[in-house]
Amino acid sequence: MAHQSITPVASWRLSRVLGVVGLVVATSASTCLDALDPPECQANCDIEDECGFRSLAECEAAACNPATGAADNPGLAACLGAAGDCLEAAACACDDGCEKVEACSGSPDPECVSTCDTIVEQEPEATYRENTCRIESSCEDLALCSSVSG
Repeated sequence: MAHQSITPVASWRLSRVLGVVGLVVATSASTCLDALDPPECQANCDIEDECGFRSLAECEAAACNPATGAADNPGLAACLGAAGDCLEAAACACDDGCEKVEACSGSPDPECVSTCDTIVEQEPEATYRENTCRIESSCEDLALCSSVSG
């Protein structure tokens, strides 16, 4: 049996095939690694963590779309982004919290937001947690939110 050498054309083809295989493997690995890094959360969770309402991880898990990073409640996120201090941030959840109670009960309470604002001044963290629970819960689970405030 005679030893056959690889022709220049065969050598070129082999290197091209190996290059393509390497590119496919590298691209697949990159895509795989990208899937592990979730998109940045846009819910202004930093202020929640800073003010002691809930941790950064808790906020991101509850308030951000894991696929897009978009805030599940853009109104709350915008208000938190504009809040000058923790008291203002705590009041951010009053509007949407009251809207959720009204939507679930079918009974409007025109005093809900002003009552919430008053309670925020006395118990900002507890009031914020209760209202974000309302915002993020189904109507069936709304009653459980009164227990999260303290």
